[in-house]
Amino acid sequence: MLLCAGQWPAPDENAATAFRLGVTALAAGDLDQAEHDFRLVARLDPSSGSAHANLGVVQMRRRNWDGALAELKKASALSPQMVGIRLNIGLAYYHKGDFSAAISEFATVLQHDNDSIQARYLLGLCYFFTGGYKPAVDTLAGLWDQQSGNLTYLYVLGSAANKAKDTALELKAFQRMAEVGEGSPLFLLYSGKAALGKQDFTAAERELRAAVAAQPRLPMAHYFLARALSEQHRPQEAREQLLEDIAIEPDVPWSYDELGRACLELGLSVEAEAAFRQAVERDKTLSTAYLGLAGIYRDAGRYQEELGMLDRAGSLQAHSASIHFMRGKALMNLHQTERAREEFRIASRLQRTYYDGLAQPDAGIQAAEAQTAIPE
Repeated sequence: MLLCAGQWPAPDENAATAFRLGVTALAAGDLDQAEHDFRLVARLDPSSGSAHANLGVVQMRRRNWDGALAELKKASALSPQMVGIRLNIGLAYYHKGDFSAAISEFATVLQHDNDSIQARYLLGLCYFFTGGYKPAVDTLAGLWDQQSGNLTYLYVLGSAANKAKDTALELKAFQRMAEVGEGSPLFLLYSGKAALGKQDFTAAERELRAAVAAQPRLPMAHYFLARALSEQHRPQEAREQLLEDIAIEPDVPWSYDELGRACLELGLSVEAEAAFRQAVERDKTLSTAYLGLAGIYRDAGRYQEELGMLDRAGSLQAHSASIHFMRGKALMNLHQTERAREEFRIASRLQRTYYDGLAQPDAGIQAAEAQTAIPE
């Protein structure tokens, strides 16, 4: 739910008129007119936090999350007492995929309004997405009375309880999930995701095909079906499903990342490069997409561009032996022998550290993980 600031008057009569017109246009879905009116209010009354709050809502309706954050932060600075602005800031971060930033916003909302079900629910999801399984359980469990008919809530609560080793709550959540949604498209999607997590790709394909047959525009269903097909070495079918997914939700970076890999397997390097670039445009922390681009540039003999992509991936996966090794090979191709040898030494040291059990497994060349993606 987006909070619109329609209740806040502007002191100047012309600004007040423009504000009323903006509220009317926003309610009617005329975003261009609403933006025009609220920008006029902001010019006539620079102290109007309500103008910037509504401009933020306009940008959120357009799914322009960076633009929304810019306006909402101006609104919050002008009207710090309006907790709803912080809720919308959290929502913008949430949709942008910056769950860590969203956590602080939703937590702030709850400090001022402890009864906000929306803020508590979204805070629990953000904890889950960032690996905070115990905080996710603690945050979400108290919403059982209000949300136990919500399949997404039950799925996240059960999954978080599993990770937090709360067996009783896990069983309770998944039993209730079966009672509420068995056979529904969303239930089939979650069943398919669970099968993917267990690497039962045949079962995953079966459940996910049933989900898309029942609800062809179900968000993320085509994506996860593509994942199941890719694991069975069926890249053409996976590509078709990913294009379907992108047509439904064009802002999801994982879909482009997976599309890039499917295209590479099909020998479509130009299409793969475009897909990986779309992925990093939407999520600059997606190291697997940088690695995909690096591989394309390596194969084309574009070693300097390859090195640039490996540098970006390395900044996100500093302890990846594989990335350091690939950087060494790129530097060798650029005739930078000493730098290459240093990269090989680092790679060797990291690999030994891993085998000694002192580091996490190398994630440098693993696929992007969207198992936590939740349909809206």
